[in-house]
Amino acid sequence: AASDVYKRQIRHTEVNHMKKELRRDPNNKIIAGVCSGIAKYLDTDPVIIRLIWAAAIFLFGTGFLFYIICWIIIPEESKW
Repeated sequence: AASDVYKRQIRHTEVNHMKKELRRDPNNKIIAGVCSGIAKYLDTDPVIIRLIWAAAIFLFGTGFLFYIICWIIIPEESKW
């Protein structure tokens, strides 16, 4: 019975480690870590996300406001 509880705890821990969470990345940030956090979440290069964001700022004018909103809403990942 005790081994079943231990197996469930291990399985629960493995599932929690596999879960992706959108967080700002303070270790790879230029301004607030929004683009690097999104890139980490999407498993892509942060430069690509930054270029898309810059294009949104210059082409549509909405990127800057959206960046500020994401900076406020997306929690920061722990620095360790």
